[in-house]
Amino acid sequence: MGEGFDGDVLYVITDLPIDETTLGELPEATLDGLPDHVYETVSDVTVADAPETFAPIQSGIREDLADKLDQLESYVVDGTVYAYVGLEDGRCTEFQVLDGPEARETGFVMRGPYEVWRDIVDGRPSSSAVVTGELSVSGNRLRRLRYAPMFQLLGSVASEVETTHLFDGGESTSTPLLDTAMRGRMVAERETHRSVKRTLELF
Repeated sequence: MGEGFDGDVLYVITDLPIDETTLGELPEATLDGLPDHVYETVSDVTVADAPETFAPIQSGIREDLADKLDQLESYVVDGTVYAYVGLEDGRCTEFQVLDGPEARETGFVMRGPYEVWRDIVDGRPSSSAVVTGELSVSGNRLRRLRYAPMFQLLGSVASEVETTHLFDGGESTSTPLLDTAMRGRMVAERETHRSVKRTLELF
């Protein structure tokens, strides 16, 4: 369904709840290995303040936790994450988390709040979020319309990756009736694409 699509997409995930979420509210495995007295000291520290809090002892903490703190400090900009995906003929050629929106030129931008992206990762059709205005797609209008199924496919691929969410989610933003309708449309478009492709291969 993404064949013929050459372009770069910037995922913009806004409103990460780093100022409201404490380290003690993160998944239990996140702070595994910390001595009890250290955990008690940092459990009420917000995620936003974690890099500064851990800076004096970072060399002595578990490597994967140190990596998370480095990523938090480097890649979360004012509560927003920017992720670059390079695509060629429908295949992913590159993925990179950026330190800001200007770090790479892209043809398309998909923007939405963390809660909406979380729903998409959990299986909500991204096209449903676009229809409701919760997820925006910007870029060349004609190419955007032509490759609309590709953006749905990007969301579907994300939902197939086993994920442990770092932040608790609030109530889902999805609309079950609309989500079901969009899933049906996506299946129909995929089958139509396959039928056309098989027919063309006969010539």
